[in-house]
Formats: sequence, structure tokens, C-alpha cells
Amino acid sequence: SVVEEMTLQSLTYAIRSSLLQGTTVAISYDATFTTSFLGTFDDPGRTLRLIVTDEGWRVAWSPAAHARRKRKIRARMAA
Repeated sequence: SVVEEMTLQSLTYAIRSSLLQGTTVAISYDATFTTSFLGTFDDPGRTLRLIVTDEGWRVAWSPAAHARRKRKIRARMAA
């Protein structure tokens, strides 16, 4: 799992702002990760975009994020 691979011990976040625009929302937040491998590190100024669907709120993935995800899946399948 991702948690095991990154040796995640804790994850905290602070929401900075949210902006509702029609059926989407943009949530700005700061995250702090603590891992046994890398220690503690901050990941500030992140934005999560959500869209409402018939099934509820879902992540509104960008085309670039889809492409990265497909490459990672292909690489894992080839290994």
C-alpha cells in the first residue's frame, strides 16, 4: 500500500480556504507528513478540486494527473 511504501506514521492538514463554483469546489490546504524513512516534511499550498456527481463528491482529476497515473500503472504491470 502507499502508506507502507512511504512508511507513513502520520498525516496532518490545515484547510486554508475553500471556494465553491457551481458544481465544483477548490480546497486550498497545507499538509505535513511524518514518515519513518524521511522524517517530517511539509507540503504547503496544495489545492484539491472536487466535483459533485450523482454518487456524491469526487476528486476532479486533471488530464495531467490521469496521464501520470496511467504511466505508474503501466510501469507496475511491466515489473
